[in-house]
Amino acid sequence: MRNMCKWFILTILLFYVNGFLSKEWNSEDTANLEERIATVMECRRVPGMFLSVVKDDTVVLSKGYGYKDIEKNEPFTAQTPMSIQSTSKFMFTILTARMLTKYPQYSFDTTIEDLLGDEFELSDKTSEKEVTIRDILSMRHGIGDGEVFYDLVENFFAWTKDDYIRQIKHYPVTDEVRRAYHYSSAGFAFLEKAFELLENKTTKQILHDELFEPLGMVNSNTIDEARFDDNYALGYQPGPNGTLIKVTGNFVSRSSGMIGGYGMASTADDLAKYLRFVLRGGVLEDGETVHVNRDLIEDALSPQMFYPNPYGGYTVADGYSMRPAAPFTSHTYAYGLASWHRYYRGFQLVQHTGSYFSDTLMTYHPDLKIGIYAGLNGPYDRVSWAVETIVHEYILDILLDLPNYLNQTTVCAFPAPWGEPVDIPTFTAIPEDVASTLPLEKYTGVFGRAAYGCMNMTMNRTDGDTEVLQFSMSEARMFAYPKEGQAHGFWLKGVDDMYHLWYTERYSIKFTESNGLINELIYQELEFERMHDDSERLCSFYLTGLQDAD
Repeated sequence: MRNMCKWFILTILLFYVNGFLSKEWNSEDTANLEERIATVMECRRVPGMFLSVVKDDTVVLSKGYGYKDIEKNEPFTAQTPMSIQSTSKFMFTILTARMLTKYPQYSFDTTIEDLLGDEFELSDKTSEKEVTIRDILSMRHGIGDGEVFYDLVENFFAWTKDDYIRQIKHYPVTDEVRRAYHYSSAGFAFLEKAFELLENKTTKQILHDELFEPLGMVNSNTIDEARFDDNYALGYQPGPNGTLIKVTGNFVSRSSGMIGGYGMASTADDLAKYLRFVLRGGVLEDGETVHVNRDLIEDALSPQMFYPNPYGGYTVADGYSMRPAAPFTSHTYAYGLASWHRYYRGFQLVQHTGSYFSDTLMTYHPDLKIGIYAGLNGPYDRVSWAVETIVHEYILDILLDLPNYLNQTTVCAFPAPWGEPVDIPTFTAIPEDVASTLPLEKYTGVFGRAAYGCMNMTMNRTDGDTEVLQFSMSEARMFAYPKEGQAHGFWLKGVDDMYHLWYTERYSIKFTESNGLINELIYQELEFERMHDDSERLCSFYLTGLQDAD
C-alpha cells in the first residue's frame, strides 16, 4: 500500500510539472513575441535572425526576421542557412550518440587511444591513455591549446584537422584528466578522425548520412558551402563610425576546418526538426524508428561536472549559494556533453552558445519538451548574446506561464541595471602613417617555429600605392603597420578575406633586433625564428612537426 501511495504521489507531481507549469502556444503569443523581436532588433541593430520553437513535439514557430544581406535587402527566411558556430558541438554530440548506437562496442567512456591507436599522441602519457569521448565532449580533457589553434586555423587558415592531430604531442597537457574545465573546440578533431576511420567517409558525408538525411534536414550542411552558395547568411561585425561590415563567404567557410567544434550550418526549419528529434529521445519522424539509443540521448542531456561560474553576464552576490543580483534566478551550475546546465527562475535548462561573426543560442527543457534555437548574423559580440537571451527567456516565460521581467523599453538596456550594459563596441582604426624603427625591408623574410610552420614578411603596396609591409601565413594576408611609440611593433590589418579585421584589437606582431638585424618575429608570445637558407624546406619540415617544439 505504501509503494502504491508513493507511485500515486509521483504521478500527480509529474502531471503537475509537465501540465500545469507549461502552457500551449497560441497566435497571441506569436504576435507578442514578434513585437518584442522587432523592438530588440531595431535598438540593438540586428541585421537578421532565425528562430525555431518546439513544444510537445510541435513546431510552434519557425521563421526568419530581418535581412540576411542588408546591402541587397535580401530577407532572412526559415530556409536561410547560417553558421551555427559552437552550437555545432552539441549537434556533433548527438551525431556521436548516433555512432555509438551504430557501433555498440564503443561508449561515451571509450578512450580516444582505443579509437585512434598510434595516431593519438599527447605530451603527457598518463592523459594519453585516460582521455575518453566523454572527456572531450565535456571539456575536462586537460589538453591545452590556448589561442594558437584558433588563430592559426580559423583566422590564418594554416592548419588542417590532421595537422592538429599530428602536432598536439608538442603542446602541454595543462591539467590532469577530469580535474578542471577547459573550453576547447580542438578535441573534436579526434572524434572526427575516429568516425572517418570507422566509416571510411569524410566527416561531412557522415553528417549527411547519419544525421541530416534521416532527420530530413535538407538545407543543413558544413559551413564550407558558404563560399559557393549565395543563400547563406553571412556574419556582420562592427565597423568604423558605427557601420557594420559583412564577413566574406570565403572567410566564414574556413570554420569548416573543425566541423564538430564550430563548422556546421543550418536553418530554422531544419533546426526545428533537430530539436524535435532530441526531445523525442532519438526516435525518427515515423514515431517508431530508434535512430539514437534513448539512454545515449539522456546522457547527452545530463550534467557532467560542476561549473561554479555564473554564465551570461550577471553578477552574483554569493558565489556559493548563487544568490542572484537580478530579480530572477539565472546561473550556470554544471557543464555537460557540449552544453551548459543552468537554472532559470528555478527551471533547469540545457544550453549552448556559438559566436564568431554570427551568433546562436540553443535551449532545451527536456522535462517540459521545450526546445528553442535562435541565430543572429550580427552585430556580433555581447550585443548578440543579449538579444538571444532576451528572446529565449521571453519564450520560456510564455511557455512556463510566468510574467516576463522586461518590457518594450528595458529590452534595449538589458542586462542593465543588473549587469554591465552592452552596446555595439567602438573600435579604433589602425594608424597607417607611423614610421617604422628600421626601414621596412629590414623586417622582410621567413620566420618559422617547430610544429607551427612559417610566417612570411614581404613588401607590398596598398590600393593607394603606399608601400607597406605584408604578413602572410598559408592563405591569410594582413598588412603590417608600425605601432606608435613601440620599437619593432606592428598592428596587423586584414586584407582580402580578412578585410573585416581592420581595428586595433589583438592582431599584432613584434620583432627582436640586434645590431640592426631582425632575428625573431613574435606572435601571441610565440617566437618564430628567422630562416636564412633553404626556408621552403625548413618550413615544410617545421609544419610536419618532425622537430620538437621549443
